[in-house]
Amino acid sequence: MSGRLRLVCLFAMLMAVFMVTGARAQADGAILIRIQTPCHFFDGDGNWTLAIGDCDFQIVATPGLEVVNVTARGIVPASSSGAGARWDFAITGLPCVIDGTPYSTTQWQETVTPNGEVAMHCDFR
Repeated sequence: MSGRLRLVCLFAMLMAVFMVTGARAQADGAILIRIQTPCHFFDGDGNWTLAIGDCDFQIVATPGLEVVNVTARGIVPASSSGAGARWDFAITGLPCVIDGTPYSTTQWQETVTPNGEVAMHCDFR
């Protein structure tokens, strides 16, 4: 890892998904885009690891396609202790980054359940 927390979600993919699927517009004008793609998370032991199977991404963007926030869900190996875990910038010192874009934030958190289910949220506002 290059010292940055990386979401495997390229801006070009976001644009392609928007153009092909006609992503849903929300009442407040925001655009909601959902994609599935491989990604990485911290597991319950703090190891940076490839998720098991694809991850579900929900991307909220403005009508001008400025990313507001990203939520990703997936599965990683369960922790060796059987406990859940929580990761964020304060603990790791790493920002949440969307590869290939200018989007980077320290406002993120990831929660890993004892059975390895992961939810990560990055706020780019």
